[in-house]
Amino acid sequence: HVVRMGAKANSVLGFVKRTVGFHSNTDIRKTLYLSIDRSVLEYCSPVWSPTSRYLTTLIEGVQRRATKFILGPSAERLDYKSRLSSLGLMPLSYRREISDVVVFVKCHAKVYDSDVSRLANFSSRTPRSFRAHMLVPPRVKTSSFASSFTPRLTTIWNKLDVEVRGLGAKASSPTDVAALKRKLRSFMRNRFHQTYSLEQPCTWSISCGCAICLATIVH
Repeated sequence: HVVRMGAKANSVLGFVKRTVGFHSNTDIRKTLYLSIDRSVLEYCSPVWSPTSRYLTTLIEGVQRRATKFILGPSAERLDYKSRLSSLGLMPLSYRREISDVVVFVKCHAKVYDSDVSRLANFSSRTPRSFRAHMLVPPRVKTSSFASSFTPRLTTIWNKLDVEVRGLGAKASSPTDVAALKRKLRSFMRNRFHQTYSLEQPCTWSISCGCAICLATIVH
């Protein structure tokens, strides 16, 4: 599914390039990418979000090519992170993690009619302040389950700032969810500027499952 979706997004990007070329201004090219191409890459992402490096690179590659097209000749002297910064964008991998958290919080706040306990549960232990509002990691017995929504969400959630987790845990209305989204985007944007590197796969996601990254989760 991910490979087919990446191919479709590349096809859409190619159509945009052939239609408007570099004769349109940057804002028009950016708007076209966001409206008809990136939407293909993000539709229902909590269901299919990839965990393998190959698939993550494949999806991110579409946006890498798109940023070069949007910026035109000026992109030649900029690396991917610089192109994203100049356009006010974030890596697609970060945006998928934001979507995971938002879906969970909407279920928790009853914005969606879904039993949140089927997704994840908050720890019942009396926490220290920096451990407040942590989710209980599920027992993972198979590799297929390890890459599914609940384990991925738990890892992402438990690596968020305690302030962000608090907003999500206390959310009870669409207004609260909107406040959480603003804070979460700010958190991810700061992380992008501070740590993201295309050459270091561990920085592509806060839900990285390598041994080093898992050791940084506070239980």
